[in-house]
Amino acid sequence: MSKIITYRYDREYGYCQIELVSGEKVLLSEAVDYIKILKLSLGFIPIDTIWKWHRTNDPKEPVLRILNNYSNESFFDSLVKEIRKYSSVDEIRNKFGK
Repeated sequence: MSKIITYRYDREYGYCQIELVSGEKVLLSEAVDYIKILKLSLGFIPIDTIWKWHRTNDPKEPVLRILNNYSNESFFDSLVKEIRKYSSVDEIRNKFGK
């Protein structure tokens, strides 16, 4: 399973850096208007947006249905748990789309 490198969440903003089984690193970033999953290079430089969700988007988006399995947690924490299941950036991209 992937491992969490850094984590901070305070209900309005948050970030979590995860090292996937493949050795690739991703950053989940939550701001007021959106949540992003970014691919990192050299462990800390964002080089690609894997997925971005604006809070104004339709809540019936397929990804949100996946996260309903974690209904007792914040959306951000649910996303962290879901991303930790994947072993590579390609798997995340295939599941979430761009």
